[in-house]
Order: sequence, then C-alpha cells, then structure tokens
Amino acid sequence: MTISDISPRLALKRILLLYENGQYREAANFINRLGHPTFRTVLGQLPVDLFVEAMPHSVSILEALYAKVFLSSDCSVKWLKPGGLVLKLVRLLCAGPPDGWTLGAKKLLKVIVLTEPALKKGLRARRRALDKAVEGLGKHGLVGTSDESLCSLHEALKVQFRNLVEAYRGALHKLEELSLVKGQGGGAPVQASHQRQLSLRQGDVQERLIKNKSLLNAVEAATADRSLAVLLAILERRVEADKEALFQFTQVKKEIMPGTEPEDTVVAPLLMRYSHACHQVTQIFQYP
Repeated sequence: MTISDISPRLALKRILLLYENGQYREAANFINRLGHPTFRTVLGQLPVDLFVEAMPHSVSILEALYAKVFLSSDCSVKWLKPGGLVLKLVRLLCAGPPDGWTLGAKKLLKVIVLTEPALKKGLRARRRALDKAVEGLGKHGLVGTSDESLCSLHEALKVQFRNLVEAYRGALHKLEELSLVKGQGGGAPVQASHQRQLSLRQGDVQERLIKNKSLLNAVEAATADRSLAVLLAILERRVEADKEALFQFTQVKKEIMPGTEPEDTVVAPLLMRYSHACHQVTQIFQYP
C-alpha cells in the first residue's frame, strides 16, 4: 500500500532510522510505499553516499531508490550518483567473489545502463588502460643489438654510444685530414671564386668528388645510427609504460587500499585484480 499521508520530514527520519538499525529490507519496503510527491522531496536529502558505501548490505535500499527514480518522469538517476555505485561494485568484486548480492546489483546496473550508458563505456576504457599498464610492466626484457646479440637495454645503449663516439672521432679525423690536403690551384674549393669553380677540369672535379664522398661516408657513419634510434625509442616506451603503470596503481590504491605505501604492494597483481573486477561488472551490465 502507498503511504500518502506521511510528511517528508517523518519519511526521511523513518528511512534513516531503519538504515542505522541495519533494517535494510524494511527501509526498502518503506521507500517503495512512499507516494511520489513525498519521495521526490525526500530524495534530495537522502545520504546516498552512505548507502553506496554500505553495499552490499544496502543493495535493497538502492534497488528501491533506483526503481522509483527510473519510473518517475521528474527525477534523475544522477541524484543517486551511479558512477560511485559502479566503482563500489568494482571494489567489492576486487576484494573477493560475490556472495549472493549480484542479483540486486544486476537490477541496479540495468537502470544505470539504460540511463547512463557512458558509465559502461568508461568502465571498459578503464579496463583497457589497466591491461595496457600490466602489459607495459612486462616489456622490459633483453633487446637486440646491431651485432644481433641480446643484452639489457642499458648495456645495449652503452655499446651503441661507444660506437657513436668512435664514429664521431673518425669523422673529426677525416675533417682534419681533408683540411690539410691542398686542392689543385691552391686552397679548398670553398675558398675559390665562383668563376674558378666553373673553370675546373675533369680531374679537379673528380678529385673534389672523391674528397667530399670520403667526408660524407665518415659523417654518415656518425649521424645515421639507426640502432641507437631504435634503442632510444624502446627506452622512451619503457619510461611511458612505467609512468602509466604507476599512475594506474596509484588510482587503484586510493580506491581500494588508501593509506598503503606503494612499495608495500606488488603492482601487477593489484592491477590485474582490479581489471578483472571491471570486466565482471561490465559482464553484469549485459542484459538480454
């Protein structure tokens, strides 16, 4: 039967009293019986955050609230903070297997997916980010070098930088060597006049070509180190991967284990557990 003659103040007091006494089903039944005008007035004064935090015990209360809001034309599900409820479900599943409360959770999520579909997409995106972070944590193994051997990234970089230093030394030596060689007619071609360069004979041009080609070979060896570029790209990816992993870890830790120092917890298992919980909630979202 609908309660139509109770004031909003008394209705709110009754709901809170039943909640504080742990009489969640009684509170849900009372909410279901409230007339719409009274319910609409009380809705904005209810401690929804407390109800969400009390899950799974308070699922029946939230189920009653969501059902009445969904069936009314002038109430918004946003008043019930569905985003916080979805994250609470994730935390519950992350803590352990469900214990008989998922039926009520399915009813809640059925309303949420119909009214706030972006939350489902956001949860899927969160799971993809977590999985990517875990994947990045494992991509710090051995790398290939220019001589086709395998070693750590640090050792490979040391080898390549040594090779680079030798290549620069070779280029400098070639520059010094060519600067001591006098071109035909005296002086290097850059010191000759434009008219002089236009009057060079075949032998002069050929000699200049040989010198510049020798210099080009030496300089290219120092500047076109593709192996180093590849290693630096790997290093950059690893830095970004660890940054993302620590970011995701910090976010998850704040949600499910606040106050714990980062070094007290292994990163990957926590991220994987939270990712699996996100997947479970998205599966609960699926309805025929």
